[in-house]
Amino acid sequence: MDRTDQQTAKLILRMSVLTLLWLGLIHSGARARCLTFALTAKQSSPITIPFDGTNNLIVVNATINGQGPFRLVLDTGSSEYFLSRELSDTLGLKAEGSAVVDVGGKQTTRAALTEVSELKIGDVLLRNLRFFTAPLPKSYPFQGILGAEFFKQFVVTIDSAHSFIQIALPGEFVYPETPSRIPIRLRDGLIPEAKAEVDSYSGWFKIDTGYNGSLALFAEFIAQHKSLAKNNSGPQNYDPGGQTMAGEVGKTRIVQIKVLKLETTKGRGLIQRNVAAALFQEKGGSNSAYADAIGTLVLDAFRVTFDYRHRLMILEANRD
Repeated sequence: MDRTDQQTAKLILRMSVLTLLWLGLIHSGARARCLTFALTAKQSSPITIPFDGTNNLIVVNATINGQGPFRLVLDTGSSEYFLSRELSDTLGLKAEGSAVVDVGGKQTTRAALTEVSELKIGDVLLRNLRFFTAPLPKSYPFQGILGAEFFKQFVVTIDSAHSFIQIALPGEFVYPETPSRIPIRLRDGLIPEAKAEVDSYSGWFKIDTGYNGSLALFAEFIAQHKSLAKNNSGPQNYDPGGQTMAGEVGKTRIVQIKVLKLETTKGRGLIQRNVAAALFQEKGGSNSAYADAIGTLVLDAFRVTFDYRHRLMILEANRD
């Protein structure tokens, strides 16, 4: 690896409300990258690949350097490709460099860099990839993460109703006729955010397929809009928390958002009502960059397409 890769990087991985929330951002020049791509069959895109939606995540089977299959989660909230330290050791991969892993609050852990020569998912073959590695909790139902570079290279459609993804080359994607088109921006060119409102309070919300909850509201946004934290009628509700790379997350208060509204390119916006939201009250840390994280329990109501090249998220009603 070159000098840039040897630098200490800061890898930001945020916590989950329920079980998992993976959000990554590297602040040095060390990047997970793919140097070549090929279709393993004589076919054009899109390529359809089944996934396991258990735990409300998008987990695909993949082979790495000809071994496997292994379980990888598709995570728009992670800037990087990631492997568990256990899997990296099993594959005999050499770890180099150093990264600080920030789970969104004050806790941190460490990661290292490694290289994968071949990754195969269905009929998609990726070569010469850089991954970060770190110990993952044994409770996690996957062994690695496919983050921003995967979504930047392809147009990715997630059909949760039928448990498959479709991967298209950007020049070959056929746009649906009557979808809701949500403009997005990419924070640091990597993490998708959409302009949205919760109960008329607006902000830029992270779109996070690695978060298996509905909404996560972060401390600075809550402090600006104090009524969000006011008690709903009836007893207060709490989620038991979850496991992050740096340890357990304590109980998190759950409130009911009456209206979640996503800004669309046309019309009045896309509205969902009565959405559960977890309140993360700890200030500081990488979570402060966002008002909210929108997770899979919201996205599952739609067939969701991520088109990073045109800065769009396309939502279609699920079809049975």
